[in-house]
Amino acid sequence: MNKQMSLFQIKISQEDIDKLNNGLPSPVMELHRNLVCFGSEKWVSGNDDFSRFFHHVADISTTGDDIEASLEFAFMAMQRVDIGRCPENNPAVTDMTGGNRYGSMSVGDIVRLDEVYYMVEDLGFKELEWIA
Repeated sequence: MNKQMSLFQIKISQEDIDKLNNGLPSPVMELHRNLVCFGSEKWVSGNDDFSRFFHHVADISTTGDDIEASLEFAFMAMQRVDIGRCPENNPAVTDMTGGNRYGSMSVGDIVRLDEVYYMVEDLGFKELEWIA
């Protein structure tokens, strides 16, 4: 059975980078730092961080019913290790959306599979309780 996964990543604007460089607070930069460093440990279920800061960047097709294997396949498809192909040239990655700069799947990114959301951890994935 073919499954479609969606990958969501935090999009950081030049304005946010400028704020950080000028010592000004930036909620998106703080969230990004916390998730990259601590993964789901710093995720707060029920707030609006997902809708405010995460953007749909790619769709990934996989087969099979094993969730862990499907998530691992998606991770590998988004890395540059899949037989030398970058995601843009990988047939499993069916949509690189929004003109986003290439970014591999990393700690703190969110994957939606069968309407369940998972955060990429430093080792594996963690199901998120609730996404606003």
